[in-house]
Amino acid sequence: LPPRQTVLVEAFNAITAHHSSENSAMLLCVVALGYLSVPFGGEDAIVATSLTTLGAATAIDSTTCRKAAIATLANLFVASERNQMIEYILPTIKALAALNELDSALLVLSTIYNMSFYDTPRISLVEGSVVVVLGSLLATINLEVNPPQQQQHGDGAESPLANSNAAETEFTIEFDGHAAFHMLAECILNLSCSIDGRERMIKDGASSLLVN
Repeated sequence: LPPRQTVLVEAFNAITAHHSSENSAMLLCVVALGYLSVPFGGEDAIVATSLTTLGAATAIDSTTCRKAAIATLANLFVASERNQMIEYILPTIKALAALNELDSALLVLSTIYNMSFYDTPRISLVEGSVVVVLGSLLATINLEVNPPQQQQHGDGAESPLANSNAAETEFTIEFDGHAAFHMLAECILNLSCSIDGRERMIKDGASSLLVN
């Protein structure tokens, strides 16, 4: 790491070590580490100095902090010590996927996508039931692409609740569901490159995901 970034990373680690129970302090440090994690060649140094901090952030009782930590770890997965990250990433992506929220689902999907390109972690991911996680993501994304029809009153008019929800959706960001499906299929393709994991993938429903 360049000297300035080294000083910053050391400062963040010191802050989180003394304020690990303070969600706001942890979040600020993790977000800053996220900015530093944008690929530039210093990923190995950040992992060597800050993996414990990021691991602690994945266990904190704050969904926002967990999301920031996972996004940072996904960026850092190009580091040579990527296998050390699996123990922090797997439990966290499972917890985020269980929220059944679109933004969490897309974050988890992109994280799995990043990880699926590397040979060594694939077996750990498959044995860690990542295919089951992909199934949960597919269900969440499907709800967004094909939402349930709005309930109507007996006279055919939409309920006030439906109208209020429709007004709120005017401010949401649209996403490309087909692109998400493509990314999910590519995750399964990449994971299947490890022959030893294919049987477990089929057992966990990979073939069903592809046809659904």
